Amino acid sequence: MYTKANLRSISNAHIFNRAELQFTVQLLRSYNPSLALQIQNILAAKHFESDSTSQVCDSYVLNLDSYTLKRVVETVGTAGHDLAQQVLQTNEGDYDKLLLTKQIVSKWLDYAKQYMSTQERMHWADA
Repeated sequence: MYTKANLRSISNAHIFNRAELQFTVQLLRSYNPSLALQIQNILAAKHFESDSTSQVCDSYVLNLDSYTLKRVVETVGTAGHDLAQQVLQTNEGDYDKLLLTKQIVSKWLDYAKQYMSTQERMHWADA
């Protein structure tokens, strides 16, 4: 069930900060270098500018196509699964990185949910 806080975070799920995108690139790089480069190129683009402060924030508004979004979600999920297996089976590894990976996977899933919801609303508006 969604709470107001969950709905708010999903409604802004297409906005990522620099650290989230950089960590995503790090996760993608060994699994899909071309996809990692695609996300890296977003970091080279202009930041989201906040109207309230008139200063450039360290945030990026993403507008990925469905195919790219699907590949990112699948790949960060695979990377997270592999990292979790490594950490849990060997009792060694970076638990902080594992936690951060979980948060990034969750962030990308929220973006995918928002994307699907938007597409569904657009479909019904056209009908």
